Amino acid sequence: MTISQNNRFRVSQLLGAFAVASSAVLFVHADSALAADSATFDVTGTLVADCGFESTSLTFPLGQVPISSFDEVGAMGPEVKANLVSTGCSGVTRVYMSFTADADPLNTNLFATRGAGKGVGIALRLRDASLVPNGPEGSWNPRGPGGSYEFYARYVSTGAQFAPGAANATITVNIRYE
Repeated sequence: MTISQNNRFRVSQLLGAFAVASSAVLFVHADSALAADSATFDVTGTLVADCGFESTSLTFPLGQVPISSFDEVGAMGPEVKANLVSTGCSGVTRVYMSFTADADPLNTNLFATRGAGKGVGIALRLRDASLVPNGPEGSWNPRGPGGSYEFYARYVSTGAQFAPGAANATITVNIRYE
């Protein structure tokens, strides 16, 4: 073997060794990529309208109303006002409310009473004198802090036989915001 052949042989050995070493490095690198773990982060949440009320319960104390004040069907007792007072709303363009309770069997525009008192239903109305319907949703502009949603309640005679006693109702108000 001549010197030039010997150098070619060594160069060839070195290149072969480099190729083997490179493969090993690449193999190790590829192997570590296969062995790596991964994780997934799920971030969840819901943005909600920021609205509230000072109280979620209103009472309309109708008091003691003499049966004799209801001389005909549709006669009305004294009216009592109560306010649903807002603590303010942000991010809200409309407030929707629906009112549900048993309807009076003789006048479905009125809410039925429970108790021994008979012959009347309860009318719930708004400031503009429109009756609050049993079931369908109504809409209002949102009120700022201290703003009120005004409601009025009263007994209305239905034509049923009168009986003295408590004549109460519980009306559920469902509220949603947009």
